[in-house]
Amino acid sequence: MVYSLIEVLYRRSTKRKWTGRKALKSFGEYRAHRIWLKGSGEAWLLAEPSLQQKGILTALGLGLPAETLSEL
Repeated sequence: MVYSLIEVLYRRSTKRKWTGRKALKSFGEYRAHRIWLKGSGEAWLLAEPSLQQKGILTALGLGLPAETLSEL
């Protein structure tokens, strides 16, 4: 169901005929690390999304990881 939802949202936004599986696969190499710092709370180390990944996130109406995770 998740693949189908991603596929429908992506196709509506971009008119590209990608599958949900292909869109998610493009994030296979993306890395985000949550680090707990003794006495200082936590921090996120985030890779910069590729142009393709940014396009997918935008098409799905999702923010970039740096924006989304900063609210946690």
